[in-house]
Amino acid sequence: MIDNYDSFTWNLYQYLNQSKLCEKVDVFRNDKIDIETIEREINPDIIFISPGPGHPKTDSGISRDLIEHYKGKKPIVGVCMGQQCIFEVFGGDVSYAGEIVHGKTTSIKHDGKAGSLKSLPDCLEVTATTETAPEVIMGVRHKKYTIEGVQFHPESILTESGQLMIDNLLSFSADNVSKTIRLLKIYLTLDQTIILSEFKRASPSKGDINTDAHPGTQASTYASFGCSTISVLTEPKWFKGSLDDLSLIRKVIDSPENASKDYKRPAVLRKEFIFNKYQILEARLAGADTVLLIVKMLKDYQLLHELYEYSLSLGMVPLVEVNDSSELEDAVKLTYKNDTKEPLIIGVNNRNLTTFDVDLNTTSSLVTKAKNNSGRKGDVLVLALSGITSVDDVKKYKYEDNVDGFLIGESLMRAEEKGKAGEFLHALTHA
Repeated sequence: MIDNYDSFTWNLYQYLNQSKLCEKVDVFRNDKIDIETIEREINPDIIFISPGPGHPKTDSGISRDLIEHYKGKKPIVGVCMGQQCIFEVFGGDVSYAGEIVHGKTTSIKHDGKAGSLKSLPDCLEVTATTETAPEVIMGVRHKKYTIEGVQFHPESILTESGQLMIDNLLSFSADNVSKTIRLLKIYLTLDQTIILSEFKRASPSKGDINTDAHPGTQASTYASFGCSTISVLTEPKWFKGSLDDLSLIRKVIDSPENASKDYKRPAVLRKEFIFNKYQILEARLAGADTVLLIVKMLKDYQLLHELYEYSLSLGMVPLVEVNDSSELEDAVKLTYKNDTKEPLIIGVNNRNLTTFDVDLNTTSSLVTKAKNNSGRKGDVLVLALSGITSVDDVKKYKYEDNVDGFLIGESLMRAEEKGKAGEFLHALTHA
């Protein structure tokens, strides 16, 4: 909870702790913490923005930035000034209400219908107003994200059913981005062939592949036909991708239309040239479950190790890409908190990044060393990356070489252009 320097923050804190749905409440003053620290050290399940004096533009500290960063990623609840921050972030204006209502008891009606106030953003609907004329907005809800605001104080002793309101708020879950799903968990829960389906419009070696592809449409197809992971190229120059592609894909697969009761959300991989922690945090905020770490690009082993540890500290099991035996040796030495008990996911790139030549035997030659001779305590999974174009390629790797999973990009993107991506993916997952 962000404290906007208000005494009612304590009341709200007390109500939260009284709820059986609340495990722990962390409270920070609005100018004593930053978003990176919240993401790295707190990773909240739900965010409360407290009441406070003054105006949201000048007195709310980090509150508005926090709403902007976490919209669609975490449930957000704003109380009093917290609601005003929500209103402003989405384009509304906060001004004098027309009467003094602070500190007074007023009847509130709750009907869930949108109001007609001229500054109400289109993305918000009114959930509560005063019974006075003219009506004063007392509650708003975002039409798409799990964001709720109330101008009144549910934590006030005179608010009827205040504790019940708090309990209901704590039951929220984010509708666009739920808790991070570890990539390993996806692999262990699927009974079919593990396919990482890739979204990329172009590549340095092939040029344009499918520049008209829509990330949401493609992701929906991938998720519907049972891929375990969607790999998203976010590099703009050579692959013509963006973080917006990734964010949209995550939103689409979190709430797919006509999903069956057995639907499992694919993990989302940010495939990018990662060189610093900021890119990993950026990926996490955009909705990625994991990131790619390319050993060849991270020749400084200390940097590779730091990025590997940082990913795991955020709950993200990174995909570590290698192309030869030397790079594999560096990968299997990676530790987290000086231990090798964490799972390691190795991706063997069949494409040489220097020559762009593809050799499918690259994975075959490294899989045994990676899985059986690594000396690690934790599980080691090996994925084949690049150059896989057919179901027969997958069967050979799976049944002869004991490869765990397969990343397929260009072939699926070209199949999508012909309207056959779903059919091809179905065949791959049942190989």
